[in-house]
Amino acid sequence: MVEIFDDRVEIVNPGGLPRGLKIENFGKESVLRNPNIANLMQRLEYIEKMGTGILRMQKMLAEAGLPPLKYEFIGGDQPPGSLNFVRAIFNRFPATPQATPQATPQATPQADDDKLQKLLDFCAVPRSREEMQVHLQLKDREHFRLEILQPLLRQGLLLPTIPDKPNSPNQKYVAKGGE
Repeated sequence: MVEIFDDRVEIVNPGGLPRGLKIENFGKESVLRNPNIANLMQRLEYIEKMGTGILRMQKMLAEAGLPPLKYEFIGGDQPPGSLNFVRAIFNRFPATPQATPQATPQATPQADDDKLQKLLDFCAVPRSREEMQVHLQLKDREHFRLEILQPLLRQGLLLPTIPDKPNSPNQKYVAKGGE
């Protein structure tokens, strides 16, 4: 089951851990639940690498500036065959309070050319406003919109992916020359 919340995504998987894998080794060691199917999928190149997914997800979350993936093991100490579940919790964006707009000019440093270039590089693929703010570590949405996003749009350095619906909740932005 996948549940999407404003601040996180939770994935609940029935079945618990494979036999022989202890909770303290989860994400550090790989135990195949069904080796025949896993080996077939790898030979068919349907899966890329076995036993590296959790470490790769944690690395990608860290690179995106997001907290590490959290796990909950429900019924993990029950005997085999009992109803067990694993819940993975992905935080979507860091939970940061919004600064008041009038305090922002003093509290938020002005974005310099280097920071803007890093943002344009980050937007080589389409990114949402929230992703861009997290990337720049800026909390105030209004300051970001007025001082960074709108000037880049006016200069044509950043382009909306849905130009005819500028206020769409699905709106993303891509650097000129990007995807």
